[in-house]
Amino acid sequence: MHSQNNAPNNDERFEPVHQTQSLSSQASLVRASWLNRTTLGIGLTSLFSDWSHEIATAILPAFLASLGAGPGWLGAIEGTADGLSSFSTTPAALDDREVH
Repeated sequence: MHSQNNAPNNDERFEPVHQTQSLSSQASLVRASWLNRTTLGIGLTSLFSDWSHEIATAILPAFLASLGAGPGWLGAIEGTADGLSSFSTTPAALDDREVH
């Protein structure tokens, strides 16, 4: 015969809340728990990546003009970048289409 006493009680899976903490401090601990070192690191990495991309995009025309390159070179560089981006995403799109 199987006893139901072996099943964990729902209350045993959670740590008991200490009565010495106020509700506001408990709520702030729950709210702040999502902001850990990993989340902060990924967020800052994304921020600096976006900044560097935007700065490079804004400076590129002036840099090419200082080298004596005309607007055609800027178009060639931008076109090459767009083409490489399209070709790099094509295998992923084909793979996704085969799976679904």
